[in-house]
Amino acid sequence: MRQVAILPSGCQEKTIGSTLHFDEERIFYASTLAVYIINATTFVLEKIISLNHKAITSISISPHDSNLMVVSGMDGSICLWNVEKEEILSKIQITTGANLVWNPHSKLTCAIIANEATLKMYSWDATRSTNGIQEILNVKNEGLKSTCARYNPNLDGQIAIGCRNSAVIVFNEKTKAQKLLHIGDRTSPVVDLQWDRLSSSYLLVAYQFFLSLWDAESGSEIHAFEKQTIPITCVAWLDWTAGNFVSANGRNRNLKVWNASQKQPLDTLKFAGTSGINSLTFCAGKKRVLCAGDDGSICVLNVQNRLMEYQSSAGHKETIFDCRMSPATPNIFCTASYDSTIKVWSVADLSLSTTLHGNGEVIYSCDWSPKGSMIAAVSFSGLLTVWDVESGRELARYLHHTKPSYSVAWNRHSENLIATTAADGMLVVIHVNFESLYDPHKSFHTGSRKQSANAHRTQLTISDITFRYEHPAPVYGCAWCPTHAAVIATGCHDGIVRVFNHVMKDQLIYQLVGHTMRSFGVCWSPLMPGFLATGGDDNTVCVWEVRLDRSLSIGSKNEIPSNTVAPYKKLVGHTANVRALSWNFEHRNILLSGSWDSSIRLWDALSGACLLVINDHIADVYSIVSHPERPFTYISSSRDTTVRVWEMEGVSTLIRYNAVWDGCFDRLTDRSRFNKNEPSTKNLVKGFHNLPATLQGVYSGSLNSTLSHISRKTDEQRARAKVDSDGKDGDEQALDKFERILPQDPLNLAANFYKIYTFFNGASGSMDVWENALSILGEKRASILQHTESFKPLSMTQQLRPSTMRQICNEHEVLDLARSEARKLESAKMNARKTDLSSKVEDQLRSAAMIHARAGDFAEYCTIMVDLGDWTAALAMAPSVSMDYWKSLCQRYSQHLMNESSEQCVPFLLATGKDADAVEFYLRRHDPNNAMVVAKMSEQRVDLIPDFVVTLSAHNEQAKDGVPKLGKSGTIGTGAPLHSLSL
Repeated sequence: MRQVAILPSGCQEKTIGSTLHFDEERIFYASTLAVYIINATTFVLEKIISLNHKAITSISISPHDSNLMVVSGMDGSICLWNVEKEEILSKIQITTGANLVWNPHSKLTCAIIANEATLKMYSWDATRSTNGIQEILNVKNEGLKSTCARYNPNLDGQIAIGCRNSAVIVFNEKTKAQKLLHIGDRTSPVVDLQWDRLSSSYLLVAYQFFLSLWDAESGSEIHAFEKQTIPITCVAWLDWTAGNFVSANGRNRNLKVWNASQKQPLDTLKFAGTSGINSLTFCAGKKRVLCAGDDGSICVLNVQNRLMEYQSSAGHKETIFDCRMSPATPNIFCTASYDSTIKVWSVADLSLSTTLHGNGEVIYSCDWSPKGSMIAAVSFSGLLTVWDVESGRELARYLHHTKPSYSVAWNRHSENLIATTAADGMLVVIHVNFESLYDPHKSFHTGSRKQSANAHRTQLTISDITFRYEHPAPVYGCAWCPTHAAVIATGCHDGIVRVFNHVMKDQLIYQLVGHTMRSFGVCWSPLMPGFLATGGDDNTVCVWEVRLDRSLSIGSKNEIPSNTVAPYKKLVGHTANVRALSWNFEHRNILLSGSWDSSIRLWDALSGACLLVINDHIADVYSIVSHPERPFTYISSSRDTTVRVWEMEGVSTLIRYNAVWDGCFDRLTDRSRFNKNEPSTKNLVKGFHNLPATLQGVYSGSLNSTLSHISRKTDEQRARAKVDSDGKDGDEQALDKFERILPQDPLNLAANFYKIYTFFNGASGSMDVWENALSILGEKRASILQHTESFKPLSMTQQLRPSTMRQICNEHEVLDLARSEARKLESAKMNARKTDLSSKVEDQLRSAAMIHARAGDFAEYCTIMVDLGDWTAALAMAPSVSMDYWKSLCQRYSQHLMNESSEQCVPFLLATGKDADAVEFYLRRHDPNNAMVVAKMSEQRVDLIPDFVVTLSAHNEQAKDGVPKLGKSGTIGTGAPLHSLSL
């Protein structure tokens, strides 16, 4: 197994201490269980340092040596790390998680602020262990709980500690002097604070909804800044401008610029993005800021250029409990997490496609509908939620459990059936009515966090329960049998695995007894009917064989029936609870398992041999999945909050080599009926426990039907090559043979290799290579696989992906790719009211407009600018489309201004030849003076006079009493001069 990609964890939200650091060389951010180190120039991931089995609470990098890092964990452990060598230099233990702040005036001293029974502060000589720690502050006030802390860069030993009750403690380590900065009626917590680098006493304090500047020396508040409607999350001084600072919020990526002398913000720096900012830190001496988003992403913003230089994927911030491949395509998968979200990802580049928000509870399991259009998930309250993946809308909520629900399984044969299990001991199978889910008159939830927070206050969806079975203890895993639509198996706390036929009411057909502790995961073999693998807390994997062509009635649910089955094979090797299980879709022997011992093991399930142990994950492995259309690529998820992509080597490597050489799978296919007593000896791989190098799955057989025509040509060409090879040396002979056996048409050859490589290792970038070859060789990319009659059309998952799904595209697709991205951004306005666009939607539309401008789609740019109300930008760009377009846009704008009774419409009316409309506008405003000016100007525009005279004459005829009329000689009404009359 070779790891080909990793999706890093999301950045942890700032709860106790800082989780970010930014210097000229590197970016540091803390996830739940590791610190990620990224190159600050190339943004390439350099290191992942695994630190604690408990969540990280704070990290701090030495300002004197960026190779030294201190890290605290929720378990109270504090470690000093050598980053380069990835080793612990010293370690201490306190009672709880702490906030760490490195002293800028001491190379080896770090402050530790802990919320124990009282607020305590320790000074630690980080090069020493327990002997180096000393308690220097103990505030015996239960209401004081620290939220943040900063050392004064201009005064040695002075530190400010922000608290939840809005107080700030200013403490001097040398003199032991304490000062409390607090105004009695304030209760808003301190979310951040920063010392002014140009002053030894000015302290900027950020509360939840306002900012305040304090003089720490006198203990007085200088002034409070304008109150904000959106909660503030963090602040930072701008080193390059005296007295200026920025504040951020948790709703968007806007940075407000302030000056210490003014109570209102000076400017707002807007950056694209849909997430808010929960913490930030500037690179010292640079105009670049590192921000952590509330969605787990991090980004680097160039404040001077107002440019986003880098943005990571919005990875999960907490344990990933489940991972599932879309049944419709091997290019999409989803993950379910403790952070109450389900995220949908692209396999090729691990980019985030959609985030579905739960009800604020832990999501333990998820599954796709058979067609891949919906996702179902279960959570801590026992709730089953169903979403539409494309729109992100929440379609239904079902509640049939009274305790946490641990597993959900969607029946692949009967798409209306969903099974769930829970701690209440119930296995429930419900029938879903799709017509009611997609009822156009039904109000949908969008899956946003606000709407999902009140899950139990919303109306639950009615469903029909087709099967219910009560276990004697909590029930965990469940799985439908892929070969028998009515059969389902469960893993229970009593260690017994139960097999049911849900069509036969309350029909328990097998009890599998072999685990000595609770059984958890359940996984049916897709190639061996009746074979089942289960994992348990006894650290073992049990492989079972049951006959599914019969159903037996048994007695009491709690009795061990006569049809009790013992394990066919017990796989021993894991040292902790086994959770993840995955059979291979093409090789019946291969089974993968994942455990709380952080390892993944690859087994020959029939012989019981462990073929490989992988220890790349740093915490419990909860899920391993693959797809039948790409069976040798696996995706794993873990409590370390990472997602990793693997490609199988060994037996699959030989299979791939032979397939590429032959151009088909004919020599590799083993369609013989499975017999466990007569294992296949075809194409044995020596040195790999004698696994046969064959393909035994359903999909490879289907795919081979589109490739096998090559085999006949290959055999003929091989025969000719053998005859013609006499008299040639080895290298020349091999090259000549290879050229002969390949199809002559390069387009057919590329299409053939595309199918083969997509099957074996499409996740590693080979799909991009062959799709680009095909798009270059054939202009009609959508129908390229039907280029000749000999190639039968494949399923949609085997067609060429659009360029937007590829990391590499050829030069002819660059503009198409840009336009597709623009259209994606424009879709934001579909879900928003045109008159009330949120700042996030507005930012997305402006980004789309800029892309259209770069791609030369100036009309699209103008359209978006008009939608945003930015007529000036639209009119400035309009002449690049055409003068007629500019004129029509001016007319639209003038009409818009006229509707608002704005005199600014007049210049645009005159510029487009609408002189009469301009005169009419002034007359309606009872302004004959300006009407006369426009009329006289129009007389000089000879080409427009006839139409204008007619219009003006008609106006005089239809004028009502009391409204002045224009005379022929520039007079009004009775003929008095224009300047001598007033209305």
